[in-house]
Amino acid sequence: MTDPTPETVWQGTKRRRAHRAVGSKIQAARHAAGLTQEAAAVRSGISYSLIIQCENGYHCMTIPMLLALAKTYGTTVSAMLEGLK
Repeated sequence: MTDPTPETVWQGTKRRRAHRAVGSKIQAARHAAGLTQEAAAVRSGISYSLIIQCENGYHCMTIPMLLALAKTYGTTVSAMLEGLK
């Protein structure tokens, strides 16, 4: 097994930052809706553990997941992710 190149490490770091930024926005939308992670999981049909992973930046949200959470939180995907670069 070879060591990762600096470019590979940099790309991984950028991806983790992006996942964390999206996760923070998703978490803020959930808080604004007044829901716990458990309640969000039940209402959206997304597993509790996956919501935790996404909010903490360990898993990338898919479009269907974003749509389900936006509906659950009473907002839109664009409003949930507003301000992300």
